[in-house]
Amino acid sequence: MHLRAQAVELPHFQAMQSYTTHVPQGYHQYVRRLTISTICRPRDRNMLNLIINTQSTSPVLIKILTQCTQVERLTLELAEFHSKTLIPCFEHLKRLTHLAITHTGDIRTVPLYASFFPAIPVI
Repeated sequence: MHLRAQAVELPHFQAMQSYTTHVPQGYHQYVRRLTISTICRPRDRNMLNLIINTQSTSPVLIKILTQCTQVERLTLELAEFHSKTLIPCFEHLKRLTHLAITHTGDIRTVPLYASFFPAIPVI
C-alpha cells in the first residue's frame, strides 16, 4: 500500500525543515494542495538564539516549491519578504490554479511589497 499525501500543511518554519529532511523525493509529485507558513512556531518565538529571517527560510521554501511541481492550490503565509528569490519558483508550478499569499509578519518592519505580485508569472 502506498500512502499518497495530496494535501500538505506546513504551519511553521520548523515543519518546513522537517518536511525537506524526512519526506522522500518521490512523494512530492503527489502533493496537490500545499499550505506553507514561514513563521516560527509559537513555543520558539521567545528563544534568543533562534533567528528566522529571509536568509534562512528562503532556501527551504524554494526547495519545497521546486519539488512539489504538481501543486494546484498553494497558500503561502509569509513572515518576511522573499520577492527576488521566490518568484522563479512559480515557473515550475504548471498545474497551479489557485494562489493565496498572506503577509503574517510585522508590516511596519517587513512590508510585503506590491511589486511582488505582478512579478509572478501568469499560469
